[in-house]
Amino acid sequence: MYKGIQSERGKKVYDSDAFSYACERCRTGSYKEKAAFLYIAKSSESMEEFCERLTEWFYSGDWIYKEE
Repeated sequence: MYKGIQSERGKKVYDSDAFSYACERCRTGSYKEKAAFLYIAKSSESMEEFCERLTEWFYSGDWIYKEE
């Protein structure tokens, strides 16, 4: 589970929802988030790699990972 800190404080995202939540936030997010999403998508060699890289990138900021 990812728990939000700082600007994401109070938010919780379960592992099973992490990728879809990141996609939705990028879809509705800033230009920078959209550009990062597209860059990761274009540079990934497989869907699995894309999922892993996007999740790692998105939750590297104001999130901490806690075992469920």
